[in-house]
Amino acid sequence: MKIVTRQGMRALEKQTAAMGMAECVMMERAALAMLPHALKLAAGGGIDIYCGPGNNGGDGLALARLLHQAGAPVRAAIVQSGPVGAACAAQMQLAQALGASIALVESQEQLSAWAGNSRAALRVDALLGIGLTRPVEGLLLSAVRSLQRPGAQVMAVDIPSGIDCDNGQVLGDAAACRMTVTFQHAKCGHLLYPGRALCGEVVVADIGLCAAGDTAFAIDEAEVQARLPRRPALAHKGTFGSAGLVAGSPGMPGAAALMAQGASRGGAGLTYLYGPVLPAACPPEVMWQNADQIEITAFFQGKTAIGLGPGLGREEYVRTWVELALDEPRVPVLLDADALNAIADTPGILRRAAGRLVITPHPGEFARLSGVTAAQAASRPLEHAQKLAEALGIVVLLKGATTVIARPDGPAALHAGGNPGMATGGSGDVLSGVIVALMAQGLSPFDAAVCGAWLHGQAGDAAARARGMGAMRAGDIAEHLHF
Repeated sequence: MKIVTRQGMRALEKQTAAMGMAECVMMERAALAMLPHALKLAAGGGIDIYCGPGNNGGDGLALARLLHQAGAPVRAAIVQSGPVGAACAAQMQLAQALGASIALVESQEQLSAWAGNSRAALRVDALLGIGLTRPVEGLLLSAVRSLQRPGAQVMAVDIPSGIDCDNGQVLGDAAACRMTVTFQHAKCGHLLYPGRALCGEVVVADIGLCAAGDTAFAIDEAEVQARLPRRPALAHKGTFGSAGLVAGSPGMPGAAALMAQGASRGGAGLTYLYGPVLPAACPPEVMWQNADQIEITAFFQGKTAIGLGPGLGREEYVRTWVELALDEPRVPVLLDADALNAIADTPGILRRAAGRLVITPHPGEFARLSGVTAAQAASRPLEHAQKLAEALGIVVLLKGATTVIARPDGPAALHAGGNPGMATGGSGDVLSGVIVALMAQGLSPFDAAVCGAWLHGQAGDAAARARGMGAMRAGDIAEHLHF
């Protein structure tokens, strides 16, 4: 599913208008797309449409007219203390000419009176849409809060008013919706929290606009199946590469075991583990090589992908190992956890492996690499992941409730799958192992990260069904990997 930014959507609308589609036609198509959903949600009850003064309000007024013509009990109010935009005014005149109930609400008192007379089963939020860039205030803020009164479901036009469509942040306040109908393409704020939690079911309606360039895409099965390596009938273990994992320490053997479990389920022909300890839970298929007996440069030889980090600890040699991996020619590399901590004071060295490196930080690790705070990374993950990917020439997988995978050029990927049960120690170690195994089979760092995130989420959902979200462990995720 393609995702666009506010700027991208505006360019798309402008291009469509230049091709001859009038603004009123776009609004009519948007209203026609919303009509069946509004009728279904209202289930014969009344419908109140809260309209702003701009194009989002125009879409709402066009919907009010169509609902009126369909015989539905509908009222609409234009909430604005100042002038109304030309497109919105034209839609108001047309709806009134056909007998629809359209009120002009210009004060708190008028809003309270109009909302107080409601008998609606459905409230439609057509106040602000995707254009919002600053906190909602004044009369419009009161209208947003009026939408939240109990007694009716809410359906949003494009995105709930009060949500920044580019990052999902709440600007002032926003109503929790049962459904959001958006047009042509999803917006980043539909997938990024906290906006994602307020959108309800997101319906993407094709209204015939021109094609747009991708800002990002949502990872789904089709995206993954197009990237996964095929397994030919005449294949042998050498066909699928050799994954080299560097993980674990005497105090944290479990991290190495979980990374190895993820890799051994990730499809690599051969999987090797390098470290000072052999974890008891290491799969028997994984070959351990003792760090006290073999130089790490010898371990790297012949590997088609290398992953370092989980459970390595803070010993000085970890940084040396990371630098040697970054300098290993032509081999794709993954860095996670302690491998990232080891070079956090000099993130610029990651450029040594530009084009063949993926890092998989959580917000805290990302903060140490990028200079932003963990809170900033979590609140604007797409923006910050893209900046770091571009600056270093690498793939950045920023973990979170919605995982962001950014690359130096080209659209980013958003993964909204998985479940809260995956927020458990070791879950990221399993993910790292899967991604290394996929790179070992020849996938690029970006494609391996995309496929690994989706497979990891699917396994997490299967584990939750089997165990319940409260009881599942990271090992359960590894056990439920399948593709």
